[in-house]
Amino acid sequence: MKSTINSKDFKTAITKVLQLKDGILSSLQRVYITVNAEAGKAELLATNIDEYIKVYISDCYNLESGKAVIDRTDLKLLEKLKGELTISDIDTEKLLVQTDKKKLKINNYMWTDEFLDIPELKDLQKVLVTDEAWLLETVTNLSKFTITKDPQKFKQVFNFNIEDKQVEAVDGYKIGIRYFNNRVRTIDGAENLMLKNVCLPVFKKVLDFKSEAEVDFYQNKDYIKVSGTDFIYMVNAIEGAYFKIKPMIYTDYNYSIDINCKDILESVKYAEPMLKKEHSPLILHTENENLYTYFISSKCESLELIQSENNTMSNDFYIGINPSYLVECFTILHSIGADAANCKFITSKSPMEIEADDYLFLVLPINITTNNGMMENINELLIAG
Repeated sequence: MKSTINSKDFKTAITKVLQLKDGILSSLQRVYITVNAEAGKAELLATNIDEYIKVYISDCYNLESGKAVIDRTDLKLLEKLKGELTISDIDTEKLLVQTDKKKLKINNYMWTDEFLDIPELKDLQKVLVTDEAWLLETVTNLSKFTITKDPQKFKQVFNFNIEDKQVEAVDGYKIGIRYFNNRVRTIDGAENLMLKNVCLPVFKKVLDFKSEAEVDFYQNKDYIKVSGTDFIYMVNAIEGAYFKIKPMIYTDYNYSIDINCKDILESVKYAEPMLKKEHSPLILHTENENLYTYFISSKCESLELIQSENNTMSNDFYIGINPSYLVECFTILHSIGADAANCKFITSKSPMEIEADDYLFLVLPINITTNNGMMENINELLIAG
């Protein structure tokens, strides 16, 4: 085996495959390298059995077909090398790595380990095609909605809902949705696909926010396969059905308001540290068609006017919300450049629905009472000064 590769390209490939958590067995703590002289490329593969990642390096030359197995810790020695490096096998136990100034002899574990590769998948069904930028933005933005305290009830996955043409994530307290619009092409007859959130560290390295390169999704009963320009990622499939999102989305509502994303984000970010420490809610309240955020903590009491339009909320409407959830939702909307979000309510005890561009969020409220002087406090602040 022999290959000459630019050290930056090799380091990039190493970084991508090392995003997988290694396994307990020594064979799962290795990186498997294949040089294919006929195809003119080198491949790096890592696996922990639950996941597989294979990365292709096409910009290489001086190729002699063969295979090698390198320990993850030894790969870190190669990350520091500069310029072009040539990797060749001395025998099944040693590899020679050369630059124009340095020569390294490192262990080759071909003699100890079975050479692992991505398993051949039977009955594989193509599900959808999207692009790198859309996919990376989607899983990054919805990732916090996949972290749950009850993984048995709420699966820690991104659910690609083919019928409703949207990606869904739910943690039991809030729901995040992004519509496919024209950025995802689904395959006729394809079924919903549940992608584990463990994919995120890998996707952050193999995908590019600026790339429109296609990414293909496949699945069978055992695995999800994601194939891009220079990588293949596979992860175990999830059994069972996903949480039913559609019945939760409002088709009818009592109140609606368009809220300035930047304005409310600044307000809830100010309140969040104090309220998070004291496990207290943020109150949304309207008065004379104006929207206010209100909170009281051991440090202070605050009432802030929020820029809004098209307010149909009554003066006696109020709702308590975990400020951290609002920070998560409006940070996403602000990052995509949304000026305003349309928010809908039925009662103060039903979820708050937040929608802008191709995102939709539902956030469960916190039960609050008004017989503790809260409304009097708000009225005092309204007329103060």
